[in-house]
Amino acid sequence: MSGYKDPNLQDRLALAQKAREQALKKLADAPKLDEATIAKRKAAQEAREAAIAEKSAAKRAAIAQAKADKQAAAKAKAEADAVPAPTEDVHLRIRVADHTRPSRALPPTSAVSFWQVENESPTNGGPV
Repeated sequence: MSGYKDPNLQDRLALAQKAREQALKKLADAPKLDEATIAKRKAAQEAREAAIAEKSAAKRAAIAQAKADKQAAAKAKAEADAVPAPTEDVHLRIRVADHTRPSRALPPTSAVSFWQVENESPTNGGPV
């Protein structure tokens, strides 16, 4: 019984050359594609690319629409939440002297008590 013999460099080069020739022969023997098959494959590839582009455009449009809707909702919420700036309507109110209450018989010591700032439309619905 003979033992295993390691292949030397020449054996390995010959084996590689033989494998290369077999691969080239297999490639050369492969059936050639006719023009109809090539055109059909090219049309299918273009259809796939068009579908991908259409899907991508639809997704971008949906994202843009969602962003616009979100901005519109935020703007509407801001407008709804915005409290109109109160319009100052300053009145001079004269306090009638009440003799039953001695503190009301004298004029007030603070000028602030004579001024009152009210909204343009009163909250109680009555006249200002």
